[in-house]
Parts: sequence; structure tokens; C-alpha cells
Amino acid sequence: MDTFRHPPRRRRILALAFGLTAFFVASCSRPTPPTLKVGINHWPGYEFLFLADEKQYFEQEGVRVQLVEFTSLPDVLEAYKSGDVDAMACTMIETVLAADQSKRQPQVILVTDASNGADVILAREPLQDPSQLAGLRIACECAHLGGYMLHRALSRHGLDFEDVQIRNIDQMAMEKAFKQGEVDALVTYPPVSTRLIRDVHAHVVFTSADIPREILDVLVADKTVIDTQPESVRALLRAWARAHNFHINNPQEAHRIMGNHMGLTPEEFAQSLDGVDLVRPSNQVIYFGPQGRLPEIARLTHQTLRQMGVVQHDLPTYSFVAPASLFAQP
Repeated sequence: MDTFRHPPRRRRILALAFGLTAFFVASCSRPTPPTLKVGINHWPGYEFLFLADEKQYFEQEGVRVQLVEFTSLPDVLEAYKSGDVDAMACTMIETVLAADQSKRQPQVILVTDASNGADVILAREPLQDPSQLAGLRIACECAHLGGYMLHRALSRHGLDFEDVQIRNIDQMAMEKAFKQGEVDALVTYPPVSTRLIRDVHAHVVFTSADIPREILDVLVADKTVIDTQPESVRALLRAWARAHNFHINNPQEAHRIMGNHMGLTPEEFAQSLDGVDLVRPSNQVIYFGPQGRLPEIARLTHQTLRQMGVVQHDLPTYSFVAPASLFAQP
């Protein structure tokens, strides 16, 4: 008796079915890369990450990113220190604080911009210079960017924190406090500064343009994330670069998307960018190259924070700069 054999056409169908089954089984068994959680708050230079999310560039580059929004930089820092997020959009100030106050090892993977006038000290009455802040009630996020700005403004005029009445209030609460007359001045940035200048006619006393290149905004990832998920981090950076290029080629639409997220009109958002020096993808080498600026900026930031008494330890032995292998073509 002959052995039963499937007709040729049926054999091909069965082979295809077995092949597809094997493919889907293999796909399902392949581990899905973990989602990168990025802590972030409102700031014009960070909005390009939201633009990348809106344009679905993260998915297209093959990385899962969750942008975890907070109302202030201190909240972003606390989430990073506690391990609730893998990365954070912040300034070099928060980067140094994270290394000093936790066991995590923050490394800069991207420089978004240098603040050049967008960080401001606003007052209710027009003042000639920061020396006239003496005795006034000032709202700021003390041990963070706000405290750094206030320290630099006061110290340039022979004053210290003891010469003013500091109210440690986060960004959203200080806007209300200023409008209700509970404080005389505040250290802030867009969108809060934009609304106060527009609605309350607050006056600018001091800006980050008075301390050029000191306030650097960055994207920081924990060293363990960079070491274990380098391709996911590279994909995130590619998505950011695409968002940056979209803004260059389609500024009006980009301003509409990013402004809407910050609660600003496209025109107001465009104006907020006047106070920041955006760092293009092609210019990252200025900070990350062999003679890059980041190590020196980290040292100077640490020195100022030490003078303020908010950091207790020496600079960490590891580098604040992500390894060169991260930026090499995979």
C-alpha cells in the first residue's frame, strides 16, 4: 500500500501555514524593548520631544517612549532620583544635583539649548537692577534652577539670600501667588513668564542673558539605561533630530503644535524661542566632541552649587557625558 501523500498544492498551503505560525510564535516570544520613561516639564527647548511624540517619530524609529509630565523641575528631579523615570529633560543644575543626592548616575545624551534670556526674574514694579530686590518677597524653586538664578543675580550686586525674603514655591503656585500680591518678585520661565508679562505687566529684572552660556538644558539618561539599551537611546535621539528638522522646515506648524501643548499661541511660542539658543543636531559635537564643553560646564555648575550649599560631595568619578560609543553608528 502506498504511503499517503498530500497533493502538491495542499503541501504548499500547509507549509505556508506552518511557516506563518512559526513566525508569529517567534515574534511573540521576542522580548519587547522596555518603554523609556522621560520626566519632563514645560520649557521651549524640551517641547521638541513632544513634537516628536505628536509626529510619531519615536514609533517610526523603533523605540517606545513615555513622556511623563511634571509641573516643575524639582518634581522631575525627584522622579529621576527615585527611579520612577529613566531619563529627564532638565538643566545641568539638576544633573549635578541628581549625582550628588542619589545613587543614580546621570549622563547627558543631548544638549537641547542654552538659555539666553528665557529664564527671568520678574518684579511687580520696574527695577533698575537686582540690587533693588533687597528686602522683597521673592518666589523661586530654591535648591534648583530658580535658586541658581537668584544666587547669580544677587551675588553680582553684593547681595545674598539673607538680603531677600525667599518663598520656596513651584512654578504653577508662584504664578498665582504673584497675581494675588503674596510675593513681589519671582524666578520663572515660559509659559509662566509669558503669561505674567502679558497679563500682569510684570517687569524683567534679570535674565539668563546676563550670565551667558551658564544655563544649559539637556536630556539626561541613567548610565544603566545607556549601557543596557543603547539602541533605544539612539532611536530616541534620532526621533528628536527629526523633530528639530521638522521645525526648521515647517516652523509655523511646529509652533502651533508645541505652543498648543504649552498653552501659548504660535506667536507666543515663537517669541519664547527668542530667549533660547537651540542646539541643532549637527552642533552637538561642540559639547560631546573630544574638546567638548560639557565637562567644564558641569565643573562650573558644581562649583556654584557648592557655594550655595546645596551639594555636599565632590564631582563624581564617572563622566557626566555619555560614552562616545553611544553616538557611533550602530
